[in-house]
Amino acid sequence: MPYPNGIYFQNQKIRINGILKADRNITFDNCTVEMEQGAQIVTDGVVSITCLNSRFYSCNQMWQGFYVKSVASIAIFFGEIQDAQAAITLDDGAAAALYTVKFDRNHIGIRNGSATAGIASVNFTFSATISSIVLPRFCHLSTHFPRLIQAPLLQAFTLTQR
Repeated sequence: MPYPNGIYFQNQKIRINGILKADRNITFDNCTVEMEQGAQIVTDGVVSITCLNSRFYSCNQMWQGFYVKSVASIAIFFGEIQDAQAAITLDDGAAAALYTVKFDRNHIGIRNGSATAGIASVNFTFSATISSIVLPRFCHLSTHFPRLIQAPLLQAFTLTQR
């Protein structure tokens, strides 16, 4: 299926070794993505990564996770992220939408990578099952954040510097 201005993977088994640099929109639709040790998916520019009913995992060692830079976005619907050092790292100004996402066996679930003073912060909306979320000690959530969030609860919060 063609995808305007981007790449569209559907019903694929994919293995990523190294860094996948997303310099255009990427969609993973019903994909199983095996990440090799240290692998990472990084945005480059004003792009979006969309994951629909897809699973990202590593067999033997941890992979680095998604790194969404300040002008980019990530949207995950009915997905799963496993075995990452930091499942999703969001720089200040990045956007994320997560709906019915399972975070499993990750060292860090969602992390604010830049957390610089005076920046507008990271904004996202999500509904997810999070087995553990570890944030840098200088970050906090501006609204109540229970340790375990399950669908269909929908939360919107901002990650900001203390």
